[in-house]
Amino acid sequence: MTPWEDVDRHMKEMRDFLIKDRADTVAQAQREADEARARGDERWSRLWQGRADELTAYRFHWERAEEAA
Repeated sequence: MTPWEDVDRHMKEMRDFLIKDRADTVAQAQREADEARARGDERWSRLWQGRADELTAYRFHWERAEEAA
C-alpha cells in the first residue's frame, strides 16, 4: 500500500467514525427528549429535541461537497 493509499484509508476511517458518532449522539439526544417528555418536562424535552434536530441537519464539509456534486 502506498503512503497516499494509507492516508486515504485513514481519512475514510475518521469519516466513518465521525458519522457514527453523530448518529449515536442524535440517538442519545432523542432518548433524553423522550424521557423528559415522559416525565412531563417540556423545557428539557424541547432542549433535547432541538439538539437532536440540529445534529440530524448538520452536514460535514465533505458531505456537503458530495451532495453538491
